[in-house]
Amino acid sequence: AIIRLVGEQRALRAYELDNDEWDIIKQLTDILKVYKHVTLFFSCTTPSLSTVIPVMDHIDDVLTDFSLDVVQEYAPAIRTACALSKKTLNRYYNKTDYSDNYRISMILDPHYKLEYFKDHDWSEEWIETALQVTRDEFECSYASMELPENWDEMKRLLTKVHLITCCFHHNQCPSFIPPSPPTSFAPIPHCHQSTLT
Repeated sequence: AIIRLVGEQRALRAYELDNDEWDIIKQLTDILKVYKHVTLFFSCTTPSLSTVIPVMDHIDDVLTDFSLDVVQEYAPAIRTACALSKKTLNRYYNKTDYSDNYRISMILDPHYKLEYFKDHDWSEEWIETALQVTRDEFECSYASMELPENWDEMKRLLTKVHLITCCFHHNQCPSFIPPSPPTSFAPIPHCHQSTLT
C-alpha cells in the first residue's frame, strides 16, 4: 500500500528511504529498546531509589557495547550516538554522588547491600564512604529512638512486606530484570500474596 501510494504521488518518491536508511532505523530500534525497557520498569509500582544506580549501570553497559561495537555491526552514526548518549548518562550518573540517599537506599536494600558495589568493582574508598554515610545517618536520626512495645509483631509484618515486595519486584515488570540479589536474600520464586498469609 505504501509503495503504491508513493508510486502514485511522485513528489513523495524523494522522501522514500533506501536500504541503508532502513538498516540504520533497525539498528536504532535495537538501542532504543533499552530505554523502552527501563522506562517501563520505572513506570511500574515497584521501583525504588535503590534501583536507580543498577539501572544506570545496565544502560551504561549496553551503550558501551553498542559504542565499541567490535564486530562493526552498527553504522558509525549509531556508534557515535551511543557514545554521546553514554556521555550524557555519565553526567547524570555523577550527580548521584551528591545525594547520600542513593548510597543509603542501596545499602539498606536487601537485594543489593554492599555486595552490589563489591561485585561491580567499585573502589573500596567509595564503599567505605557509603557505609560511613549510612552509619552517620542512623546515628543522627534513628539511634536514639525507642523501640515500640510491639516490636516483635512489627518485625513479623516487616518480614511479610519484604517477601511480598521481593515477589512483586521480580514478577511484575519482567521487561527489565535488575542484577541478581545476594543468595542469602533471594526472593521466593513465583510467590503470590495469598501464599504468604
